[in-house]
Amino acid sequence: MAYLAARIVYAVLLLAWTWGLWRVLRGGRREAGGEVEFGARTARLGGFVAISASCACVAVGPGVLAFMPDPLRDWMFASGGSAPMIAVASALGLTVLCGFLCGLAGLSGKPRPTGWAAALVWVGAISFYAWLVVAAPP
Repeated sequence: MAYLAARIVYAVLLLAWTWGLWRVLRGGRREAGGEVEFGARTARLGGFVAISASCACVAVGPGVLAFMPDPLRDWMFASGGSAPMIAVASALGLTVLCGFLCGLAGLSGKPRPTGWAAALVWVGAISFYAWLVVAAPP
């Protein structure tokens, strides 16, 4: 039950991180459309939410590992294969990088180029998370 609760909290943090990235990209589109003030405000809010949620994801992520069921924990920490742990470290690292880029995009006033760079990093992080979900034993 604790593992399910930890995963739900982590999923909510991932959704908040994604929402923050979406706000940064939306702010860039609004700026390009001529709504400079509203676009900058939208991007600033999105950057703050994304960097806060990504830092919370990195803080909570290793805690989720502590609540794993035994077969899943054995698979993650198997001495023969380090691929799951490399994927976890890569996903957490890309999560922080994406949050930093979102914060930079929101605070710099140029959400379009930095926001799209953050979106590419987000795709990389989500692909590592998806690999962990698909490759994990049932």
